[in-house]
Amino acid sequence: MAVVKQQRSAGPRLTIGIVGGGQLALMLCEAAEELNLDTIVLCEHEHDPAASVATKVLIGAATDFTALQALAAQVDAVTFDHEQVDLDQIAQLVESGISVFPGLSTLEAATDKATMRTLFADSGFALPAFVIVDQGEDDVTIAHEVDGFAASVGLPLMVKPARGGYDGRGVFLEQTIESATQRVRELSQVGRVLIEAALQLEAELAVLVARDLEGNCVVYPPVVTTQVDGMCREVVVPCALDDELLGEAQLLAVDVAEVLGSVGILAVELFIVDGMAVICEVAARPHNSGHWTIEGTTASQFENHLRAVAGLSLAEVAVVAEAIVMVNIVGNDLGDDPADFLDGLDPTGLHLYGKPARPGRKLGHVTLLGQDVQEVRESAWKIVAQLHGELG
Repeated sequence: MAVVKQQRSAGPRLTIGIVGGGQLALMLCEAAEELNLDTIVLCEHEHDPAASVATKVLIGAATDFTALQALAAQVDAVTFDHEQVDLDQIAQLVESGISVFPGLSTLEAATDKATMRTLFADSGFALPAFVIVDQGEDDVTIAHEVDGFAASVGLPLMVKPARGGYDGRGVFLEQTIESATQRVRELSQVGRVLIEAALQLEAELAVLVARDLEGNCVVYPPVVTTQVDGMCREVVVPCALDDELLGEAQLLAVDVAEVLGSVGILAVELFIVDGMAVICEVAARPHNSGHWTIEGTTASQFENHLRAVAGLSLAEVAVVAEAIVMVNIVGNDLGDDPADFLDGLDPTGLHLYGKPARPGRKLGHVTLLGQDVQEVRESAWKIVAQLHGELG
């Protein structure tokens, strides 16, 4: 249910604590200013992207409980830039009365693929076939699990550690039973391991749901994401898929948010297989697939995440252009800084995160609006080419 957008009334400014100082925290801080909210960011390094825009910066690791306590003591609510957190520490914050969003149960599913798969399977959601291998299993048990699963779904197999990994990191496509068995043996020494069937994908879809404390939801239009080396490189709006399928994907995303009881933005990543939506993963925070909403909608994912966390009414969402394209700016093989190639570029829709450049690292994104998707795509990729140093 969408509700009418409102600004904060005059009064004491609420303060939102953000664990992690990356680009998501940067854009959350920028949105917070428009909502009359203060931000305190727990940055690991003093030059993290969000450090330049936060109201206040604390230096410390996301898993440093003393630093987490210091952050929590100064804010009205705590939220996250990433999922690389210690759940036991977060549970202690919650038990001490700290408001933590998206909530502990949501974080448990978002940070652990095995927990997520089990919960969603129990809820009846469509998922890739999977099996979970517990930490420390012996070689005989592992071989039996891999052999049996491969016999039921075929090869290749996707092997993933239950915890950690993002942007394709920590995801292994194993072509043989032998390589899959060896990979599971290695990974199971440090945690649970998820083994999945490798699906033939027709498309990869992402749906953002903003959900507030009362359970009201605002759903953003589904988008098709293009992945390169496991990382989202491009998002195109509108989504060129069947309207009925897109509607089903939105309803599924809302159902997932309800099952998790999430507060704030929940990104639901979906595989389209045989014309059906199958859940891939969820992220309980603003997400790369939603960066286009800053310029492309009446209320960005960052605004609605903060509204939910701060206890404000969610904002209606309307798309403001016929064609919208977001492309990530990724570090080139030479490690060039894209800021060195800005000459002549219109800054509208261009976001550079101020991160040290290195090959393969997300350094920014560009969002362009227009009336024709192909024309907008070409213009966006031309900007990215210039920022990669590929245009003279």
